[in-house]
Amino acid sequence: MPDAVRVARVARKEDLWPNSGPLPYFAAAGLVILLVGVTIAVLRRAGVPVAAFGPSQVAVAVMGLGVGVWAIVRAVRRRRAKKAAGPDEQSDPEARLQAVGDAKQTEELLREVSNVSFEPVVMRCVYALSRGQRTPDGKVAVRGGIKRGRVKTTHMVPRRSRVALGVCAATGVVALMGFHLLFMGGKFNVNYFEVIAAMVVGAGVAAFVCPTYVRLAPGVLDVFHFGLLGRGEPEVARYDLRKARVHVHVPNHFVRIEFPDHPERLMLYVDLRRLLGGSSPKGRAFLLAAMSTHPTPPMPEDRLE
Repeated sequence: MPDAVRVARVARKEDLWPNSGPLPYFAAAGLVILLVGVTIAVLRRAGVPVAAFGPSQVAVAVMGLGVGVWAIVRAVRRRRAKKAAGPDEQSDPEARLQAVGDAKQTEELLREVSNVSFEPVVMRCVYALSRGQRTPDGKVAVRGGIKRGRVKTTHMVPRRSRVALGVCAATGVVALMGFHLLFMGGKFNVNYFEVIAAMVVGAGVAAFVCPTYVRLAPGVLDVFHFGLLGRGEPEVARYDLRKARVHVHVPNHFVRIEFPDHPERLMLYVDLRRLLGGSSPKGRAFLLAAMSTHPTPPMPEDRLE
Protein backbone atom coordinates (compact mmCIF):
# COMPACT_ATOMS: atom_id res chain seq x y z
CA MET A 1 0.00 0.00 0.00
CA PRO A 2 1.32 3.49 -0.83
CA ASP A 3 1.85 5.98 1.97
CA ALA A 4 -0.91 8.53 2.36
CA VAL A 5 -0.14 12.25 2.34
CA ARG A 6 -0.54 13.82 5.74
CA VAL A 7 -2.16 17.28 5.71
CA ALA A 8 -1.11 20.04 8.12
CA ARG A 9 -2.39 23.58 8.33
CA VAL A 10 0.77 25.14 9.78
CA ALA A 11 4.36 24.08 10.46
CA ARG A 12 5.30 23.45 14.07
CA LYS A 13 7.77 25.85 15.63
CA GLU A 14 10.37 23.08 15.63
CA ASP A 15 9.70 22.25 11.95
CA LEU A 16 12.07 24.73 10.32
CA TRP A 17 12.14 25.76 6.67
CA PRO A 18 14.36 28.08 4.62
CA ASN A 19 13.24 31.19 2.81
CA SER A 20 14.35 32.76 -0.44
CA GLY A 21 15.98 35.77 1.28
CA PRO A 22 15.64 39.47 0.54
CA LEU A 23 17.73 39.63 -2.66
CA PRO A 24 14.76 39.22 -5.06
CA TYR A 25 13.05 42.20 -3.37
CA PHE A 26 16.26 44.25 -3.48
CA ALA A 27 16.61 43.42 -7.16
CA ALA A 28 13.00 44.44 -7.80
CA ALA A 29 13.69 47.75 -6.03
CA GLY A 30 16.74 48.28 -8.24
CA LEU A 31 14.74 47.66 -11.41
CA VAL A 32 12.07 50.12 -10.22
CA ILE A 33 14.79 52.71 -9.53
CA LEU A 34 16.17 52.25 -13.05
CA LEU A 35 12.72 52.49 -14.61
CA VAL A 36 11.86 55.65 -12.67
CA GLY A 37 15.29 57.14 -13.40
CA VAL A 38 14.99 56.55 -17.14
CA THR A 39 11.47 57.98 -17.15
CA ILE A 40 12.60 61.16 -15.36
CA ALA A 41 15.63 61.51 -17.68
CA VAL A 42 13.43 61.19 -20.78
CA LEU A 43 10.91 63.71 -19.44
CA ARG A 44 13.64 66.23 -18.62
CA ARG A 45 15.20 65.90 -22.08
CA ALA A 46 11.74 66.46 -23.57
CA GLY A 47 11.43 69.67 -21.57
CA VAL A 48 8.72 68.39 -19.26
CA PRO A 49 9.09 69.76 -15.70
CA VAL A 50 9.45 66.99 -13.12
CA ALA A 51 9.63 66.96 -9.35
CA ALA A 52 12.95 67.60 -7.67
CA PHE A 53 13.04 64.30 -5.77
CA GLY A 54 15.21 61.58 -7.23
CA PRO A 55 14.26 58.19 -8.69
CA SER A 56 15.62 56.35 -5.65
CA GLN A 57 13.13 58.10 -3.38
CA VAL A 58 10.22 57.32 -5.70
CA ALA A 59 11.26 53.68 -6.05
CA VAL A 60 11.76 53.19 -2.33
CA ALA A 61 8.32 54.68 -1.65
CA VAL A 62 6.66 52.42 -4.23
CA MET A 63 8.49 49.30 -3.06
CA GLY A 64 7.95 50.17 0.59
CA LEU A 65 4.21 50.50 0.07
CA GLY A 66 4.03 47.23 -1.87
CA VAL A 67 6.13 45.25 0.62
CA GLY A 68 4.19 46.74 3.53
CA VAL A 69 0.81 45.69 2.12
CA TRP A 70 2.17 42.22 1.24
CA ALA A 71 3.64 41.74 4.75
CA ILE A 72 0.38 42.76 6.45
CA VAL A 73 -1.75 40.45 4.29
CA ARG A 74 0.67 37.56 4.81
CA ALA A 75 0.80 38.08 8.58
CA VAL A 76 -3.02 38.15 8.81
CA ARG A 77 -3.34 34.95 6.77
CA ARG A 78 -0.73 33.12 8.83
CA ARG A 79 -2.29 34.19 12.09
CA ARG A 80 -5.70 32.98 10.94
CA ALA A 81 -4.23 29.64 9.80
CA LYS A 82 -2.40 29.17 13.09
CA LYS A 83 -5.51 30.04 15.06
CA ALA A 84 -7.63 27.59 13.07
CA ALA A 85 -5.10 24.76 13.32
CA GLY A 86 -5.61 22.35 16.18
CA PRO A 87 -2.95 20.09 17.71
CA ASP A 88 -3.59 17.42 15.08
CA GLU A 89 -3.33 19.89 12.20
CA GLN A 90 0.26 20.98 12.85
CA SER A 91 3.08 19.48 10.84
CA ASP A 92 4.87 16.27 11.78
CA PRO A 93 8.55 16.32 10.75
CA GLU A 94 8.61 12.49 10.90
CA ALA A 95 5.76 11.98 8.39
CA ARG A 96 6.98 10.51 5.10
CA LEU A 97 4.64 12.47 2.83
CA GLN A 98 3.16 15.76 3.97
CA ALA A 99 1.50 18.88 2.61
CA VAL A 100 1.45 22.06 4.69
CA GLY A 101 -1.01 24.85 3.91
CA ASP A 102 -4.57 26.01 4.38
CA ALA A 103 -7.49 23.87 3.28
CA LYS A 104 -7.83 25.46 -0.17
CA GLN A 105 -4.10 25.19 -0.92
CA THR A 106 -3.73 21.56 0.13
CA GLU A 107 -6.95 20.53 -1.60
CA GLU A 108 -5.67 21.94 -4.88
CA LEU A 109 -2.24 20.32 -4.39
CA LEU A 110 -3.63 16.85 -3.62
CA ARG A 111 -6.46 16.87 -6.16
CA GLU A 112 -4.79 14.39 -8.52
CA VAL A 113 -2.24 12.78 -6.18
CA SER A 114 -2.63 9.00 -6.10
CA ASN A 115 -0.61 5.84 -6.63
CA VAL A 116 -0.32 5.96 -10.42
CA SER A 117 2.32 5.63 -13.08
CA PHE A 118 2.98 8.80 -15.04
CA GLU A 119 5.14 10.17 -17.79
CA PRO A 120 8.39 11.80 -16.62
CA VAL A 121 8.04 15.49 -15.73
CA VAL A 122 10.95 17.77 -16.73
CA MET A 123 11.46 21.28 -15.36
CA ARG A 124 14.26 23.80 -15.75
CA CYS A 125 15.84 25.15 -12.56
CA VAL A 126 16.83 28.76 -11.96
CA TYR A 127 18.85 28.19 -8.78
CA ALA A 128 15.93 26.25 -7.36
CA LEU A 129 18.00 23.53 -5.64
CA SER A 130 19.79 23.91 -2.32
CA ARG A 131 21.03 21.77 0.54
CA GLY A 132 20.55 22.35 4.24
CA GLN A 133 23.70 23.20 6.18
CA ARG A 134 24.87 21.52 9.37
CA THR A 135 26.70 22.77 12.43
CA PRO A 136 30.04 21.15 13.42
CA ASP A 137 28.19 18.87 15.87
CA GLY A 138 25.89 17.57 13.09
CA LYS A 139 22.74 19.53 13.90
CA VAL A 140 20.69 21.51 11.40
CA ALA A 141 22.20 24.97 10.96
CA VAL A 142 19.64 27.67 11.70
CA ARG A 143 19.61 31.34 10.82
CA GLY A 144 18.07 33.31 13.68
CA GLY A 145 14.86 35.22 13.05
CA ILE A 146 12.51 37.51 14.93
CA LYS A 147 10.07 34.76 15.92
CA ARG A 148 11.52 31.56 14.53
CA GLY A 149 14.72 30.42 12.91
CA ARG A 150 15.24 29.60 9.26
CA VAL A 151 17.32 26.76 7.91
CA LYS A 152 20.63 27.81 6.38
CA THR A 153 21.04 26.48 2.88
CA THR A 154 23.68 26.33 0.14
CA HIS A 155 22.72 26.50 -3.54
CA MET A 156 23.66 23.47 -5.62
CA VAL A 157 25.75 25.11 -8.35
CA PRO A 158 28.41 22.98 -10.12
CA ARG A 159 31.94 24.36 -10.42
CA ARG A 160 31.70 25.02 -14.16
CA SER A 161 28.41 26.88 -13.65
CA ARG A 162 29.99 29.07 -10.97
CA VAL A 163 32.39 30.47 -13.55
CA ALA A 164 29.49 31.42 -15.83
CA LEU A 165 27.64 32.83 -12.83
CA GLY A 166 30.56 35.10 -11.88
CA VAL A 167 31.15 36.26 -15.46
CA CYS A 168 27.48 37.03 -16.12
CA ALA A 169 26.99 38.83 -12.79
CA ALA A 170 30.08 40.98 -13.41
CA THR A 171 28.90 41.70 -16.97
CA GLY A 172 25.56 42.86 -15.56
CA VAL A 173 27.29 45.38 -13.27
CA VAL A 174 29.48 46.67 -16.12
CA ALA A 175 26.42 47.02 -18.35
CA LEU A 176 24.67 48.93 -15.56
CA MET A 177 27.53 51.42 -15.34
CA GLY A 178 27.49 51.86 -19.11
CA PHE A 179 23.75 52.41 -18.99
CA HIS A 180 24.21 55.18 -16.43
CA LEU A 181 26.89 56.85 -18.56
CA LEU A 182 24.75 56.80 -21.70
CA PHE A 183 21.27 57.51 -20.38
CA MET A 184 21.53 58.92 -16.85
CA GLY A 185 23.50 62.10 -17.33
CA GLY A 186 26.97 60.57 -17.61
CA LYS A 187 27.33 59.94 -13.87
CA PHE A 188 28.30 56.80 -11.98
CA ASN A 189 25.58 57.42 -9.41
CA VAL A 190 24.85 53.70 -9.11
CA ASN A 191 23.20 52.65 -5.85
CA TYR A 192 23.15 49.38 -3.95
CA PHE A 193 19.74 48.22 -5.20
CA GLU A 194 20.70 48.77 -8.84
CA VAL A 195 23.88 46.74 -8.39
CA ILE A 196 21.90 43.89 -6.84
CA ALA A 197 19.42 44.06 -9.73
CA ALA A 198 22.26 43.91 -12.29
CA MET A 199 23.85 40.92 -10.54
CA VAL A 200 20.54 39.07 -10.25
CA VAL A 201 19.77 39.62 -13.94
CA GLY A 202 23.28 38.39 -14.78
CA ALA A 203 22.78 35.34 -12.57
CA GLY A 204 19.50 34.63 -14.36
CA VAL A 205 21.32 34.71 -17.70
CA ALA A 206 23.95 32.33 -16.29
CA ALA A 207 21.21 29.88 -15.31
CA PHE A 208 20.33 29.58 -19.00
CA VAL A 209 23.94 29.58 -20.20
CA CYS A 210 24.68 26.52 -18.02
CA PRO A 211 21.22 25.00 -17.54
CA THR A 212 20.05 22.68 -14.77
CA TYR A 213 16.98 20.46 -15.06
CA VAL A 214 15.05 18.16 -12.74
CA ARG A 215 13.25 15.07 -13.99
CA LEU A 216 10.58 13.42 -11.87
CA ALA A 217 9.34 9.91 -12.56
CA PRO A 218 7.71 7.21 -10.41
CA GLY A 219 10.03 6.72 -7.44
CA VAL A 220 12.91 8.97 -8.50
CA LEU A 221 14.19 12.51 -8.87
CA ASP A 222 17.00 13.10 -11.38
CA VAL A 223 19.04 16.32 -11.44
CA PHE A 224 20.90 17.24 -14.64
CA HIS A 225 23.65 19.87 -14.61
CA PHE A 226 24.64 20.73 -18.20
CA GLY A 227 27.68 22.56 -19.47
CA LEU A 228 27.93 25.70 -21.60
CA LEU A 229 24.72 26.19 -23.63
CA GLY A 230 23.59 22.70 -22.69
CA ARG A 231 26.44 21.00 -24.53
CA GLY A 232 28.51 18.05 -23.47
CA GLU A 233 27.67 15.23 -21.10
CA PRO A 234 25.73 16.41 -18.06
CA GLU A 235 26.45 15.73 -14.41
CA VAL A 236 23.54 13.58 -13.25
CA ALA A 237 22.45 12.74 -9.71
CA ARG A 238 19.55 10.37 -8.95
CA TYR A 239 17.56 10.48 -5.70
CA ASP A 240 15.37 7.57 -4.62
CA LEU A 241 12.08 9.03 -3.38
CA ARG A 242 10.37 5.80 -2.35
CA LYS A 243 11.82 5.94 1.18
CA ALA A 244 12.56 9.66 1.35
CA ARG A 245 10.48 12.12 3.35
CA VAL A 246 8.88 14.54 0.93
CA HIS A 247 7.15 17.57 2.44
CA VAL A 248 5.55 20.39 0.46
CA HIS A 249 5.08 23.76 2.17
CA VAL A 250 2.55 25.47 -0.07
CA PRO A 251 2.63 29.02 1.41
CA ASN A 252 6.45 29.13 1.31
CA HIS A 253 6.62 27.41 -2.12
CA PHE A 254 9.25 24.92 -0.94
CA VAL A 255 9.69 21.16 -1.13
CA ARG A 256 11.89 19.46 1.46
CA ILE A 257 13.37 16.02 0.73
CA GLU A 258 15.02 14.10 3.55
CA PHE A 259 16.70 10.69 3.40
CA PRO A 260 16.24 8.77 6.70
CA ASP A 261 18.03 5.70 5.29
CA HIS A 262 21.05 7.88 4.39
CA PRO A 263 21.57 10.19 7.39
CA GLU A 264 24.86 11.41 5.96
CA ARG A 265 22.96 13.12 3.15
CA LEU A 266 21.94 16.71 3.72
CA MET A 267 18.30 17.68 3.27
CA LEU A 268 17.44 18.79 -0.25
CA TYR A 269 15.25 21.86 -0.73
CA VAL A 270 13.48 22.91 -3.93
CA ASP A 271 12.17 26.45 -4.40
CA LEU A 272 9.08 25.88 -6.55
CA ARG A 273 9.01 29.52 -7.70
CA ARG A 274 12.28 28.93 -9.53
CA LEU A 275 11.13 25.92 -11.55
CA LEU A 276 10.10 26.56 -15.15
CA GLY A 277 7.75 24.23 -16.98
CA GLY A 278 5.62 21.41 -15.66
CA SER A 279 2.03 21.74 -14.50
CA SER A 280 0.66 23.71 -11.57
CA PRO A 281 0.88 23.31 -8.65
CA LYS A 282 4.48 22.18 -9.12
CA GLY A 283 4.71 20.43 -5.74
CA ARG A 284 2.22 17.82 -6.97
CA ALA A 285 4.81 16.10 -9.18
CA PHE A 286 7.14 15.56 -6.19
CA LEU A 287 4.37 13.90 -4.17
CA LEU A 288 3.33 11.77 -7.14
CA ALA A 289 6.91 10.55 -7.63
CA ALA A 290 7.35 9.77 -3.93
CA MET A 291 3.96 8.01 -3.58
CA SER A 292 4.04 5.87 -6.71
CA THR A 293 4.83 2.18 -6.19
CA HIS A 294 4.87 1.57 -9.94
CA PRO A 295 8.19 0.64 -11.59
CA THR A 296 10.42 3.50 -12.67
CA PRO A 297 10.27 3.55 -16.49
CA PRO A 298 13.52 3.08 -18.43
CA MET A 299 15.01 6.50 -19.09
CA PRO A 300 18.35 7.57 -20.60
CA GLU A 301 20.83 8.70 -17.95
CA ASP A 302 22.71 11.17 -20.14
CA ARG A 303 19.82 13.13 -21.66
CA LEU A 304 16.32 14.31 -20.80
CA GLU A 305 14.27 12.35 -23.32
